[in-house]
Amino acid sequence: MYKITCYCPICNSWVNKNFTEIGEEIGACPHCSALFSLEFKKISFVWRWDIFIPENWVYGDWTAVKLFLVRVPLIILRCLICGEWFKVSPSFLITGTTLTLSAVAFIAFAYETSELTWRDLPEMFFDGRDKIAHSTLYRAAHKTGKLLKSDQLVADLRRRYLPAPKKESVTPLEGPGWSPPKSLFTYTIAREMGARRLVKELLPGKNGGFTELFHRHLDNWNRIFTGWRKPLPLLYNQRSLKSTRLIA
Repeated sequence: MYKITCYCPICNSWVNKNFTEIGEEIGACPHCSALFSLEFKKISFVWRWDIFIPENWVYGDWTAVKLFLVRVPLIILRCLICGEWFKVSPSFLITGTTLTLSAVAFIAFAYETSELTWRDLPEMFFDGRDKIAHSTLYRAAHKTGKLLKSDQLVADLRRRYLPAPKKESVTPLEGPGWSPPKSLFTYTIAREMGARRLVKELLPGKNGGFTELFHRHLDNWNRIFTGWRKPLPLLYNQRSLKSTRLIA
């Protein structure tokens, strides 16, 4: 089954969407290029962690932000011409993590700009019903950081997938605005620097107007992930996992 990624930066917009005509919105079949041949078949669902940020959120008011589980629809289509099947998913879903893109970005921003630890974050963002494991947050941020650890890769992604990419900010990844380094090892520090590349343009939001800046920034990243269809990289390769088991 082929995958189609639709640009959609806001989870709530996708969850409440009428999908019966989504084949017409997509237009051409990605496999045979037939126009308006994609027929709606059914909906399946996955559970993902999304984030709620109040409209007038002020930096440091951590308990006002909530991580919550949401059931996200995935749409199954079939081409009437070539017979191929397609699964349609929104751009805010990233293969390799159970967090939405917005949730990953805010988690990385909170961790990298404050004194909060990975164990603090689930407590701060608890919605009163479902509590996420701190290890899930760690893996999401570090996988994203591993992907984005190269400035050149980030620049290439922006150039390839943004319709009119603006010049990247020259915000440094260390110094004022960032927390002191929290990692001990070279490879974990590199992953944290990669995570900072995802959120460095949010630093001005520490002084006000964060929510509007956040949505505008995530709009760009959703356009990038509409075109970037690869999963987040594994933190450890199979050889490393095998060695760890043998030592244990």
